Amino acid sequence: MPELPTRERKENDLLIAGRLFPSIEDPSLLYIGGSEDPLLHTLIANIGVSMPIEVATWTGSEYEKTAVTKREINKVLMKRYALIEKIKSSEVIGILVGTVVVDGYLEVINKLKEQIIKAGKKCYEVLVGKLNEPKLKNMAQVIDLYCLVTCRETSLIDSMAFNHMPVVTPHEVLLAISHPWESKVTTDLTEVLKTADKEVAQEKVEIDNSDEEDQDKTALVKVEQQALIPIFSA
Repeated sequence: MPELPTRERKENDLLIAGRLFPSIEDPSLLYIGGSEDPLLHTLIANIGVSMPIEVATWTGSEYEKTAVTKREINKVLMKRYALIEKIKSSEVIGILVGTVVVDGYLEVINKLKEQIIKAGKKCYEVLVGKLNEPKLKNMAQVIDLYCLVTCRETSLIDSMAFNHMPVVTPHEVLLAISHPWESKVTTDLTEVLKTADKEVAQEKVEIDNSDEEDQDKTALVKVEQQALIPIFSA
């Protein structure tokens, strides 16, 4: 997998599936490859409808460019949304550990466990190498669906790949049970963690604000009670 740029990310830079691009006005994406490539579908899921996408396909003598239509983008996204609905109705989720080298993989696993349990569901952690149907069927009677923790380019699995056995991404699990809704699916684990950290910080602010309001109300009640105490003079 190609190394990411080492320069620091600037405020308006674009981060697409782990690739960092300088900010430009009216950005668009040109993908060189086939229209049915799994990587293209991964890019579409990460981008959503935020920018135009074109595909350049080699015809044998030249590259032919075609635009990815909104209908095609929506088709990719709707498949992922259907899986998110399955996550909501599932009771047991299997966390497939498909990597031990990608940055943030362990933190993401811990975050998934925390949120899955908090949502009243059960989870099992399973260490796997290369995914195949027999491996997934081993626990099919116990596990409703699987969440694959792996690199950003291979984590988006087509539901048809393993005989309709659902395999989702960490971001999709979090979208289903805790994260605010987004019209895209982020496969970069570091970005998933950043979003989760922001939510934790926001929850802490809301709790602190709530505590301050409670303290203010308590103080006001005490003042009102003191005002009602009769004063007797000799």
